[in-house]
Amino acid sequence: MKPPSESPLRGPRPALTLTLLLTAAGVMLAGGAWLARRTVEQRVPANRALLRESADSIQSELARLDQLYLGHLQRLAQMMEAATATERVKEAAASVHGVAQFSVLLRKGTHPAVVKVPGTGAPPPEPELVVAGRKSSTPFVFAVPSETVFGEDERAPLPAEAEGWLGKPDDAWRGWWHRLDAQYVVVFMIRSADVRAAVERRLAELLPAVWAPVRAAGGLDRMEGPEGKRLAGITDAPAPPPDFVLPLAGRFGHWQVLSWDRWREHTAFDYPTLTIASVLSAGLALLGFVVAGAQRRALREVTARVSFVNRISHELGAPLTNIGLYLELARDALDEGDNTEGKRRLSVATEETGRLSRLVENVLTFARSERKSLVLHPMPCRPAEAVNRVLEQFAPALARRGIAVEADLDNEAEAVLDAGALEQITANLVSNVEKYAASGGWMQAKLTISEGALQLSVEDRGPGIPVSEAGRVFLPFERLDTRLTEGVSGTGLGLAIARDLAGRMGGGVMLERTESGGCLFVVRVSADGRKTSNFKHANFREASSIKGSMDVCPMEPEV
Repeated sequence: MKPPSESPLRGPRPALTLTLLLTAAGVMLAGGAWLARRTVEQRVPANRALLRESADSIQSELARLDQLYLGHLQRLAQMMEAATATERVKEAAASVHGVAQFSVLLRKGTHPAVVKVPGTGAPPPEPELVVAGRKSSTPFVFAVPSETVFGEDERAPLPAEAEGWLGKPDDAWRGWWHRLDAQYVVVFMIRSADVRAAVERRLAELLPAVWAPVRAAGGLDRMEGPEGKRLAGITDAPAPPPDFVLPLAGRFGHWQVLSWDRWREHTAFDYPTLTIASVLSAGLALLGFVVAGAQRRALREVTARVSFVNRISHELGAPLTNIGLYLELARDALDEGDNTEGKRRLSVATEETGRLSRLVENVLTFARSERKSLVLHPMPCRPAEAVNRVLEQFAPALARRGIAVEADLDNEAEAVLDAGALEQITANLVSNVEKYAASGGWMQAKLTISEGALQLSVEDRGPGIPVSEAGRVFLPFERLDTRLTEGVSGTGLGLAIARDLAGRMGGGVMLERTESGGCLFVVRVSADGRKTSNFKHANFREASSIKGSMDVCPMEPEV
C-alpha cells in the first residue's frame, strides 16, 4: 500500500522574509551612505604665470610713465634755472597734467613767490619751508622740510639730492621740489587725481592687448586702480579675500592685480557613520538568512507533523487489513477442521492486533506529550512482569524473524513506578530490534534494581547505528531512512517516546555501541518514584562507564 500524498501547507514564506530583510538591509546601507555623505569644497590653485607676465608689463608701463612725468617736471625746473619769463613757464606748466602752481622759496625768506597755473581748478595749499621741530605758521600750508632741501646747517655743504618728491602717493596733493641754488628752491604743487586719471587713460589703451592672455585663460583675475576702481578682468569680485595679490607701485597711487582660486566640490564620506551603517546592514542581512532558515526548518517540522496523520493512517491500514484477512482465513480453517492452521493464523492476527495497539498507544502518548497533558501514575509493582508481558507479545514475531531472545530479569524485585510506561518503553526498544536488528539473530533483555534505580538494557547484534546518527534516532519523526516503503515501516516515534517517558520517570535513555557492532539501549529510571535531576545525572555518569561504550547519548527530554 502506498502512503497517501501530502498536501502543501500554508505558512511563512522564507523567500519573502529573506527578500524583505535584505531589502531593509539595502535601505539601511543606502541611508547610512546618505547620512555619511559630505560635500567638501577643495581649492584648485590657478596657474598664474600669464597673470605675472601681464602684471610685469603693466608695472613697466607705470614706471615709464613716472619717469616721463618726472622728465616734464625737470624741464620746467630747467626753465626756472635759466630765468625764463614766468609767463612762458606758466604756459609750459599748463601742458603738464596735474601741475596747479609753482613757488620759489627763499632759504631765509618768509613770502614765497607763488605762480598759479591757469585752468587747473581750485588753488592748492601754499608751500612753506618748515624747520624740523617747528610748526607751520598757518594750518593750511604744504610743509617743505628745510633740512631736506637746504640741509640742517647753513655752514655745511648742501645735500647731494637737488630734487625730490614730497607727500605720499595717495595724498590729494604732492609736491616736487628742485633746488635752484644755495638760497632758492622751486616747488611744483601737483594735483594727484589729475595725474592718476592720465595714467589710467594710458593703461586703458594698453590693457586690452596686455590682458588678453589672462582673459583667454578664464581665471578669476582682476586689476584695480586706486580706490578699488576696476580696470580689467572680472566685473564682480568674489566675496572671499583674494588668494593672490600683486601690488603695482605708481608715483601717484597704488594699482594692484588680484586673483582668486577656484573651488571644486567633491563627495566624501564620514567613515565611522558608514562603518556603523555597514555593520547594521550586514547584521540585518544575516538576520534575514537566520530567520529564513528558521522558517524553513519550522515549515519542515510543521509538514512532518501534518504528514504524521497520513503516515500513521498508512501504518494502521496494513495491520487492520492483515487482521481482517487472517481472521477470515481462520474461520475458514476452523470450519474445515484444521485446528492447527487456524490456531497459527489466529496467532498472527493476535500479533498484528498487538502491533496495532502499540502503534496507537505511541500515537496517543506522543499527542498527550505535545499537548502537555501526559501524566504518569507511579504505583508499587514488579517491573519484571511488565517486561515479560512485552517479551511474550513479541515472542512469535521475533521467532518468525529468527531472533533468539535471552532474558535476565529480577522477577522478585519491586519498585514504585508507572508499569504501563515501563511496558511501553520496553515495547518500543524490542520493536526496534525486530525491525532493524533481525540480521544479528539475537537479543538480550536485562532488568536490575539497585540503590533506588531501575536499569533496563536491550542489546542486539544487528548492523548498529552510525555514531554520526546516534543523536537523531531519539528525535520525533527521525529515521535513518525516511522513506516509508524502504525496508521496514515506522513513524519514527518509538525511541523519542521511550526517551520522553524515561525522563518523566526521573531518568533517561542512552545508546551505546557493543563490541559486536550492534546496539545497546540502556534505560535508567527511578525505582521509588523520585524525579530529581541529581538522580538523573548521577545515573548517566554511572551508565557511561559501561565497558565498550562508543557513543553515549543521554538526550534529556522536555518534562
